[in-house]
Amino acid sequence: MKLLHLSDLHFGKTLFAQPLIADQQDWCAKLYDAVRREKPDAVLIAGDVYDRGVPSREAVQLLSRLLTDLSQPDETIGWAGVDVLLIAGNHDGGERLEFAANILENQRVHIAGTVQEAVKKVRLGDVNFWLLPCTTPAAVRVALNRSDEEISSYSDAIAALLAEQEINWNERNVLIAHQTVVNGKADPLHGASETAIGGVGGVQASLFQNFDYVALGHIHQAQAVGSPKIRYSGAPLCYHFDEADDEKGLLWVTLGKKGSEPVFKTEALPPLHRVRRTVKGRLQQIVDAEADNPARGDYVRVVLTDDTLPPNARQTLETLYASHADILLDVSRERRSAAYRAASAAAEAETRSLADDFRAFCRSRGDGLTDPGERELALIRFLAEQVENRRDADEETLTAELVEEALRLARADSGEAGKEAAQ
Repeated sequence: MKLLHLSDLHFGKTLFAQPLIADQQDWCAKLYDAVRREKPDAVLIAGDVYDRGVPSREAVQLLSRLLTDLSQPDETIGWAGVDVLLIAGNHDGGERLEFAANILENQRVHIAGTVQEAVKKVRLGDVNFWLLPCTTPAAVRVALNRSDEEISSYSDAIAALLAEQEINWNERNVLIAHQTVVNGKADPLHGASETAIGGVGGVQASLFQNFDYVALGHIHQAQAVGSPKIRYSGAPLCYHFDEADDEKGLLWVTLGKKGSEPVFKTEALPPLHRVRRTVKGRLQQIVDAEADNPARGDYVRVVLTDDTLPPNARQTLETLYASHADILLDVSRERRSAAYRAASAAAEAETRSLADDFRAFCRSRGDGLTDPGERELALIRFLAEQVENRRDADEETLTAELVEEALRLARADSGEAGKEAAQ
C-alpha cells in the first residue's frame, strides 16, 4: 500500500506580515500533479492544516479545494480520487475542523478533530488507520473519566488511550498523530517556526513500536524518532528564515507485508519563493555580494551591522532586491557589530581597575556577599582566575589590590558580619 504522509500545512500563515497563501496555492498545484502521477492509496495529513484556530477565508477555501481535488473523481483527466485521512493539530480548532465530518466520510474524507474514548478507525483494504488528533492529559482524563493520579503526563495519556482501543496487532495498523514524540530524553530536532513546542508535551516513541507505521505531525523538520517507522514528514514549505537550509518535500511511504519495514521516498517540490537564510553584514558588503548572486524571486531578510547607518539604507536595499525580483520582507539593525563591541570592550578594559573586576565578579554571584566565608571564597576564586588570565601582572600585586578591595567592601558592611569579613 502506497501512502503520502503530509503535515503542518499551516494554510493562512504569514512571514513578516507577508501572506503565504499564494505560495501555498502553488504548492497545492504541484502536489496535485505528484499525487495523480504516483496514485497513492491514501493521503495522510497529520495536523496543523491551518495556522490559526479561526482560519482566514482564503485558508478555508484552499483546504476545501485540496480535499475536493484529492478525493473526488475527475473523469476528464482519468482521476479516480484518493482517500484523505486528516487530524487536527494544536493550531487547528478541532471542533470546527470536524464540521460535516460524517457527511465527508462518504466522500472519502476522514476527519478526527477532537479526542474521544474510541479513537477514530478507518479501514482501507486490509490496513487499519487510527486517527489521533492533538491532545493533552487533561483532555484524555475527561474522555476516559480518569483521575490526575492515573494520567499525569502526555505519555500516560497516550498509553491509556491506546490501551482502551481494540487493536488487532496481527493486522497492519497505521497511527496518525500530532504530538511531540521523544526517544528517551532526546527531543526531536525542531526549528524556530514551531510556536508551541513547550505546549505539546513529550510522548515516548516506545509507545508506538507495535504500529506498522506512525505518521506524525507538529515538528516542522522531517525526521524519524526512535525507529524508521515513526516519522515526521515535516512542513511542506519553509516558514522561518532560520530554517532556510532544511529540506522540504513530499514523503512517500510504501507498506509491505506485516512485519516488514516501510520503504520511504522523498520528493522535493520547488517553492514559488525560496526563503533565503538571513543576509547579514554592512550595507556596502551586501550590495557588492548581491551583484554576483544569481538567485531570483527569494524572500529576503536583512540584518545590517553598520556602526553608523548609511542614509536611505532601506530604500537602497528595496531597490537592490526588486531588481532581482526578490521580495524584501524585513530590514533590521544589529546596533553594534562584533568588531565594534570588541573594540568597545577593549577600551573599557583599559580603564577598568582590578577592584571594578572584583565588584563585577561579586555581583555575578549575588551582590552584597555579607557572609565572611562566602566573601573569602569569592575572593580566592577571583584571585585564582586573575592570576590565570593576567600573567603579565605580578601575583603579589594582584593579591594586595584584591585584599584592599575586600577590606573596603567589608568595612561597608554593617554589623558583626562586616567586622569579621574585614578581619
